[in-house]
Order: sequence, then structure tokens, then C-alpha cells
Amino acid sequence: GWNEIIITPDGATWEGVKVLPPLSTKLLAPDAPPVTVTEEVNPVDIIKTKSGKTVIDFGQNLVGKLRVSSVRLPAGQKISFTHVEVLENGEIGTRPLRGAVCVDTIVFSEKELRGWSPKFTFHGFQYVQVEGWPATADAELPYKSDFTALVMHTNMERTGWFNCSDTLVNKLHENVVWGMRGNF
Repeated sequence: GWNEIIITPDGATWEGVKVLPPLSTKLLAPDAPPVTVTEEVNPVDIIKTKSGKTVIDFGQNLVGKLRVSSVRLPAGQKISFTHVEVLENGEIGTRPLRGAVCVDTIVFSEKELRGWSPKFTFHGFQYVQVEGWPATADAELPYKSDFTALVMHTNMERTGWFNCSDTLVNKLHENVVWGMRGNF
């Protein structure tokens, strides 16, 4: 519908293209390494929540995207993956997302997907809720080997490390490093 006139509840519609004068500033590429996949993280657990939802736990809050090793469904069937950073009362916590929709959806054709991951997005997450995954005769839940988290960030060279005798301070520092990786 991007090319159709749509009346929204607030009465807004698409506007036509406007030709603007050229900018007087010069566009420059950033002087930093590109964002790339720098690490792979395997799930630590796959759980069934009280409401019956399937949730993958990667054991670490990270920035990246999901890779699905292989899956096949009939044409037109969907699988969706909802990415969140926390669980709330044993269910995925979407409240902290403040309206952001962190869902990747696959609509199947006749082909099997192998090594699928989204091409034009990445998310902050530790947990991924899976909806529409095919049940098999020998397993109600997907296997951990079906999924990998691909950690993404600017691959800058790390120049400093920290370690002390207090495990809580070390964990705090490790979380800061993960936060820096996810935001740069």
C-alpha cells in the first residue's frame, strides 16, 4: 500500500514528492569501520512459557540478528520472531520497547530456508519468541541447534581490558563492554 492513497484515523494521507534545492553541505562517509557480524552466540535454553509460547534464551543481551539454520513450511504459512531484552513474569517483555516493533516475519514459498537471517535490520535482544515453528513427531520445541544469534557492531579494535578480585564489578564491566559494542 505504499503507493496508494490511504486515509489514516487522524485524517492524514500520503503527500506527493517535493523537489528541494540541493544542500550546500558535502556528504561524507563515516570514518569508522562498518557494522559487521563479529561473533556468534548459541542459545542457552528454549522454554515454553505459561501461556504456551516458545522462547529462545541466548543468555546475553546483545545487538544483532537471528540466523535460522533450516526450516520448511507450506506456501503461505508464516513464522515470526519477536526480539526482546527482558522477560516479565515469565513472558516476553515488550513494554520496554515503547512501541518499537521488533518482529521479523517469514512468509513461506515452496522452498526450504537454509541459513536465513534478515538482511536489512538488527535488534537488541536476549530472548526471541517464535510463533509458527513446525512441530515434529519427536520434538514439541525447536532444537537449540536451529538458531544462532549473530552479534553485530562496528568492529573497532579493543584497546583496553579490566579485571579485579570482585566478581560483581567484573560482571558490571563486562555488561558495559557489551553495551558499548551494541551502541557503536
